Amino acid sequence: MKGIDPIWLTVITTVVAIDNWIGSGKVDLHHVFPDGWIPWIVGWTGFLGSALRDRNRGSSFPGESSMKGIDPMEDLNKLFEQHCKDDDRRHEENVALLRANNEAIEAQSKALEKLAARVGLMSPGGGGVLSRKQVAVLAVVGTGVMVVVGWMIEAAVKWAVGWFIGSILKVKLGG
Repeated sequence: MKGIDPIWLTVITTVVAIDNWIGSGKVDLHHVFPDGWIPWIVGWTGFLGSALRDRNRGSSFPGESSMKGIDPMEDLNKLFEQHCKDDDRRHEENVALLRANNEAIEAQSKALEKLAARVGLMSPGGGGVLSRKQVAVLAVVGTGVMVVVGWMIEAAVKWAVGWFIGSILKVKLGG
């Protein structure tokens, strides 16, 4: 059997017919694709459908016979130009918003400079950070001071208790 299998011929014919319907605008695509895609889909399917029709009629170039005076890419070019304009507009809006954000951040940091200076004055050591060696030295010195102060308090308490008990005994014993 020579030629294309009838099943494949039916499938190809159906695909080409659907392509022609979409390209001519006879099929509503709003429930299938987003609104921004529909003009592109209709434009490309119209272009491909006209190319297939023209090939079957024996013309040498797509659009040569049935597309005289009509540019299938014209709608696509207009959509692309509109897309570029929208992109430029969005870019300008974003740049303006970023400038406004930068100005607001600058104003905020100027307002916080005075507060930062006050906080710097209140922090110990003028806001410096202690190294591990300095922390270790402070811990050793602090522990030594606590031991010496503890001994002094212990000696004072012992003397006070001895004096108190000695004075009570002198009074009671009559001595």
